[in-house]
Amino acid sequence: GTLKSKIAFLGWQDFQVVGKYIIGRKGALLERYQLSSLSLQERSLPALLNNVTRVRFAIDRLYCLRNNHLYIYSL
Repeated sequence: GTLKSKIAFLGWQDFQVVGKYIIGRKGALLERYQLSSLSLQERSLPALLNNVTRVRFAIDRLYCLRNNHLYIYSL
């Protein structure tokens, strides 16, 4: 195979692949990178999600670990 493109996800935390997207957290931003179109979308995270230890993404759920408690949000 041949390398088609190189993408730098600087400063990302808790990133993962969900469907056709790479999703990650960068400070107070949630960033979503679409592989097919090479487009990057950013959204501000609500203040409720500040100071979380870990974030995991699912197609319709957001899992946040904060102060040894797991919070589950619908997307």
